[in-house]
Amino acid sequence: MTDYEYGMAPAIDDAPVSVNAAPGWDEEVVYDETVESLQGSLLPPEVKGGLRVKYKLGNRGFSPADLSDGPLTSKKTGKRFFMVHLQGEVIAPGEYYNNANVFTNATSLIFESAKTSPIHQWLKSIGQPAPARATLQELYGLVQNAIAGEPIGTLKGRWEASVEDGETEGGKKKYKTVLKGMRNFPALSDGRHNPEVSVNGQTVTAQFNVTDFVCDAKDEVPF
Repeated sequence: MTDYEYGMAPAIDDAPVSVNAAPGWDEEVVYDETVESLQGSLLPPEVKGGLRVKYKLGNRGFSPADLSDGPLTSKKTGKRFFMVHLQGEVIAPGEYYNNANVFTNATSLIFESAKTSPIHQWLKSIGQPAPARATLQELYGLVQNAIAGEPIGTLKGRWEASVEDGETEGGKKKYKTVLKGMRNFPALSDGRHNPEVSVNGQTVTAQFNVTDFVCDAKDEVPF
């Protein structure tokens, strides 16, 4: 039985070598031997001042996908709205999490307590604020134009780990958060934290949950 069947790679000297290999296979691959967790090198940390990111449209796009479909309707308030899936590529040269990606869904629904929405805050955070009054169609267009330019902004977030918690009446899986905050996850020897943790015998992995878009101190509205 080979080492591969045990999940172990053979020594370099024992690795198969082909004399007919195409050009390019001699390129050297270098990695950091001190990294203890693959996830730890991909999940960005919680940074006090926020993470600087370059925004792109996430793979879920807009909901609804375009203006040919009517806007969504809140079951709670009856208000109409739309959502956009944002992808933020972290800009942190020299840091292990440079180019890591974070994702969030931003909605145009106005939070009664804050008098603003995540989409309005996002537009403000990238220096392209929406007017105080605008139709949903106009706001949709503003977001489309903004995201097409891959703008740069700052966001804040928090590590959160969740587990399945039954199903909704419609049969969709429900989840509950069991751990919040990077400092509550296992510390690694290099000062980072391992996003994988055991909760009640179940291994769960943290996700980076975006909590607000940073404009300036007085404009931050957590959501």
